Amino acid sequence: MNKNLSLLAIGIVAAISGCGGGSSPGPQSVSVTLSTMPPAWLATAGTASVAATVQNDPATRGVNWSCTPATACGAFSPTSTPSSSMTTYTAPATVPTGGSVTIVATSLTDASKSASAVVVISGTASNTTLKGQYAFLIRAPTGNSADRGTTTFAGSVNVDGNGNILGGMEDIVSTIYRDQGDPILATSVDPVSSYAVDSSGHGTMTIHTQNGETLSFSFVLTSASHAVIIETGGSPGSGTLDLQSGNFATSQIVGGYSFTVEGVDTAIPPTAKVAFGGVFSSDGQGNITGGTLDTNIGGTVTSQAFTGSLYQAPDPNGRGRFTVVPMPGITRSFTFYMISSKVLRLFEDDNVDLTGGSAYAQGAAAATLSGKFVFEHSGWSSTGRAVAAGQLTADGVGSISGGVSDANVGGAAPTTPSVAQAVNGTFAFNKSLEGTLNLTDAAGNSTFNVYMVDPSLNVLDPSSSNSGGGALLLQTDANIIGTGRFIPQISSTPAAIAGNQGLNLENSIAASTPNELDLVGVVTSDGSGNLINGVADFDQSTSANTVGPFTGTFAADAAHPGRFTGSFNIPTPTGGYPFIPPSVTTFNISFYQVSGTQILLIQTDNTANVSGYLLQQRLP
Repeated sequence: MNKNLSLLAIGIVAAISGCGGGSSPGPQSVSVTLSTMPPAWLATAGTASVAATVQNDPATRGVNWSCTPATACGAFSPTSTPSSSMTTYTAPATVPTGGSVTIVATSLTDASKSASAVVVISGTASNTTLKGQYAFLIRAPTGNSADRGTTTFAGSVNVDGNGNILGGMEDIVSTIYRDQGDPILATSVDPVSSYAVDSSGHGTMTIHTQNGETLSFSFVLTSASHAVIIETGGSPGSGTLDLQSGNFATSQIVGGYSFTVEGVDTAIPPTAKVAFGGVFSSDGQGNITGGTLDTNIGGTVTSQAFTGSLYQAPDPNGRGRFTVVPMPGITRSFTFYMISSKVLRLFEDDNVDLTGGSAYAQGAAAATLSGKFVFEHSGWSSTGRAVAAGQLTADGVGSISGGVSDANVGGAAPTTPSVAQAVNGTFAFNKSLEGTLNLTDAAGNSTFNVYMVDPSLNVLDPSSSNSGGGALLLQTDANIIGTGRFIPQISSTPAAIAGNQGLNLENSIAASTPNELDLVGVVTSDGSGNLINGVADFDQSTSANTVGPFTGTFAADAAHPGRFTGSFNIPTPTGGYPFIPPSVTTFNISFYQVSGTQILLIQTDNTANVSGYLLQQRLP
């Protein structure tokens, strides 16, 4: 090789090596992160410090602070800050539409780069929050064996926003006691009737009726239009309180409806458990033009087509009545209270069976199950009350897979929990909006009839803007006699459990100690796995009690997004209660998240059988 060429090659290599062996990297783009995060929730007009860090900003200009929804999301002081410097965020004075705000830090050098976080804004309540006409449905699957037994309690109460009752109507049907069509006396007539709401949304109500009933309740408002509620004073039961739309008319009850009800046979209570489901159509002129009544009576399942009539139009309380004829010589009649044209709370009033439940409009529901769902079902097994909850994926063409569930069977401890079991199954639709479901979950192998619900409805809270519809379920085998529901998971990814939560829990005790316990409360989730500042009321066989404070914890289940595991710690009050033995104050819970505002709950240890839900408060 030519010596000069060799030296030239060596020089070229040296020159390349001296330049670092390749081209230099270009300037990196600007990025923004929230280095001091805002809290997951704030009270109206509350304040918090936040900061953002900007990287690769040659101008070192920092960030500009903003939020949405515009003009209703609060303010910042100062409105722009250098990188890593604090600003003070002040929440809006009233809760914005949707109940949350999004805080945004945007680079002043490159406006296409930003970071954001969502903050739930929680308002406060008072007597003025509860104003208008509200329908209630309170059910006690076990009840108090001494006074009522299995009970459905329904009605409508009108309140003025100042702690006064203006009137209403109530109905009680139970294995021991019946009181139907009993007017509620106004405070001006009988000062016993009144209510009070504190700043947390926790409230109490007492009503006095024309027939001499004095009834007391404890409730927690989750919004101005919805509350979870229990009856107190020794006659347990839990349910809902919902603002009614008013201007009731027969013409509003039109189109198709799906319904389920549950209870006992009056002839041989409390052993003959019954559950009904079905569909009906109304022409808006007072006629039930057709439908199907499916029954599970002591494990024997039948299905009958029917026609019927709406022979008592809704009155000013939204109270009406309809009857159906499933076969010649047999009628079933129901009293209902309208929440709206799409939602009816109802109970059987014919003294054939003692059942209660709800009917929901079918609307634009599709005849299939498709997507991710959270589900729950409950009823009576041979060893006592059985509850199950979980989540799953339905493919829209007949298969269910990819799910997980928990169950608990038996009322009195020790119960039989089954935790984190796989879910699979199949479904088919044999009629327009009616189908069948074969499901294997933590409760075992079960079959159900399926009745679809209008996708614009939220079955846990009919006034909620978060909808999804879903389906009602009637169990059609002899293993468990009961009902349930499928609820679409609105968010495809788990959201933070944050802000103030309304809590409802139910414990139905086995036949050996037949006294039910129901609980409502309010608790704060700090967004970091802790439930704090909780206070709750419960009712059992003799009297109402206040428990507080109670706390809890939760953590995401990494293997099953949308499922959380944790515990509740509820100190045992004087005299104890049957939720858990007096020596135990903590019980384990699985959380199944429907959305950022709704969560189903189920106990997963063997100290008791407890199920219920959390609803995020959206107070004004």
